[in-house]
Amino acid sequence: MRAVLSTPLKIAAQTKADADRLIQLGARPACLEVTGNLKFDVAVPTDQAAGRALRDQVGQRRPVWIAASTRPGEEEAVLAAFGRIRERYPATCLVLVPRHPDRFESVVALCRAQGLTVARRSQPTEDLTAANVLIGDTMGELTTLYAAADMAFVGGSLVPLGGQNVLEPAALGLPVIVGPHTFNFTAVVQQLLACGGGVRVADADELAGAVTRWLDDERDRADRGAKARALIDANRGAGERLLGVLAEILP
Repeated sequence: MRAVLSTPLKIAAQTKADADRLIQLGARPACLEVTGNLKFDVAVPTDQAAGRALRDQVGQRRPVWIAASTRPGEEEAVLAAFGRIRERYPATCLVLVPRHPDRFESVVALCRAQGLTVARRSQPTEDLTAANVLIGDTMGELTTLYAAADMAFVGGSLVPLGGQNVLEPAALGLPVIVGPHTFNFTAVVQQLLACGGGVRVADADELAGAVTRWLDDERDRADRGAKARALIDANRGAGERLLGVLAEILP
């Protein structure tokens, strides 16, 4: 005997494209609600004191950029780009955050092998003003590290791994750089690039060029960061819409 549903069936789709694909698979249009992407509801920290304090330790007058959630094969490209950036801005500090803790030691060794002075976030007594690279080797502090930077490269994207979440730095008003491989976040990256809040680069040379251009032009950097933040604000509300769908079907 076929079971009879006592409540209406609803399907919450992230985008209209997702809804269209579900219809092609047999879903009834009347069941579908486009609720949006929950990742846009990321909370913007109201207290960014930890980020400001870290920036004070690094040096307020130094340019700071972050390469976050990097994966094997990317650190070499990031450091190659950093070498070019330092030719023009020798005081620049790179905050380098490997994606997985078991790689912290090897990334520290890689940086030191290139003659760079390295500090570690896990060792707060170190003099950060003398460090070329600050390794983000703690857990749960990525927002703090983003908040200390002028711009962000989001890793997993120079190598074919699909990228990581670009909305975290965007929510803090940072302009965002990604590589060619962002298939894990296709829709949000497209939106970020379309609004002008981010740029895509192909390799280390283009990464160096993007960072250098934004260091050259503070006004453009701030404008792109504001566009990234505006994208977040304009797309909030997926959580509320999803709760509305649940309210229709739950007793």
